[in-house]
This record gives sequence, C-alpha cells and structure tokens, in this order.
Amino acid sequence: MGDPSAGSPAVYLARKHTTLTNPEIGAYFGNVTFSAVAKTVSRLRARMKEDRIVQQTLQKLEEDLSTVKG
Repeated sequence: MGDPSAGSPAVYLARKHTTLTNPEIGAYFGNVTFSAVAKTVSRLRARMKEDRIVQQTLQKLEEDLSTVKG
C-alpha cells in the first residue's frame, strides 16, 4: 500500500463501518491481499491504544464523516 500510514485510516474505517470483507476492501484499495487488510487494521488498532493523538484524529474523522449527507 505504499506509505502504510496513508491508507491505514481508510482501510480501518472501511472495515469498521461497512459490511465489506477483507478481500473486497483489498480489491478496492488496489488489489491488496486480505491478510494485508487484516494486518493494517490490527496495527492501526494497536497504534490507537498507544497513541492518543492517533485515536483522537480517527475519532474526529469518524465524527466528520458521520455528518456527511449523501
């Protein structure tokens, strides 16, 4: 996925807020393997536990996305 931090939030949010499977998310993000999707989500969850800034940033992103009408 190139820069691992660039797509991580999008992959995490896709996994958390959709019914898409890891292979489907991987296909959407450029043929990333299902195991890479799982690892990306796992690593970001761990990072959120360790880094309050990362956790707050993702929470803010989720809040902002929840107000999008469409």
